[in-house]
Amino acid sequence: MKILANDFNISLDWLIADKGPIIYKEKTGLTSTMADVNNDVKSLLADMERIPLLRYEILTHYHKFILEHKDLMAAPVNEQ
Repeated sequence: MKILANDFNISLDWLIADKGPIIYKEKTGLTSTMADVNNDVKSLLADMERIPLLRYEILTHYHKFILEHKDLMAAPVNEQ
């Protein structure tokens, strides 16, 4: 599905879940400044404290990322 999405510029959201527009567009609303990132992190932490399932999902994804990307995790920050 990822190959189809990339080759034909089709949204994976549409292809998998029939949600959103069929043609991929750059996602808007993503944070770009450090202040925005800090606000997003604060909101995420508050939501994770309030919703145990969200905390579980985020931490599961984080631990999976660590296992799959040991090279990135071991590299000094300036090399990433």
